[in-house]
Amino acid sequence: VADHPEWFLSLPQPPYPAYAYAGENLADHPRVEVRLEDHYWDNSDAAVTFEWRDRWTGERRYVYHGNDGTSFPWNDTAQLDFSQAAVREQVIGAILDVARRFPVIRFDAAMTLAQTVAGSTATFVDMMNRQAEQWGLANTHFMDPTGLPDPGHHSSAHDLAIIASHIITDFPQDFARYFKTTEFTYNHITQPNRVSLLFTDPSVDG
Repeated sequence: VADHPEWFLSLPQPPYPAYAYAGENLADHPRVEVRLEDHYWDNSDAAVTFEWRDRWTGERRYVYHGNDGTSFPWNDTAQLDFSQAAVREQVIGAILDVARRFPVIRFDAAMTLAQTVAGSTATFVDMMNRQAEQWGLANTHFMDPTGLPDPGHHSSAHDLAIIASHIITDFPQDFARYFKTTEFTYNHITQPNRVSLLFTDPSVDG
């Protein structure tokens, strides 16, 4: 937010005339100040924006930050503007970097995807098992979207090969873009793919 305020959803003026930003500066930055909307402090409003202020130029932006629709805003978040290609590429780069260093991010991504698509992980798991049945995966049963161990969670090498085949044939453009990508570069930072065979065997495609 301090270095790239243009990446976030914001307005040049407060979204509501009654909004004021006279509270404490929460930014530990030599140039930028960040102040929550005053109603946040007494829980009388969701306070949907915070004020971003450039001390050097006087520019002000009113950045939308996450809130759950109540009077309790998530004051540690801001809403990225995913309509911008630069923002999307930056997020992809950050995800690849974190996933390369911390495998647990893959579990978080699976849970987020399940909840976004189906509304809950349980409903998504039902969708997974119905798809497995349609594909004839006789030795597969899913208990969660992450693949973490569970007594009822099982598959076979044959069934996994069928799943991989469907990914390749049903989603060829996505497969080529995401699975075969050896590296991703943004802002002069390059993140390599963790699948080392991509670099040593030309027949490996993901």
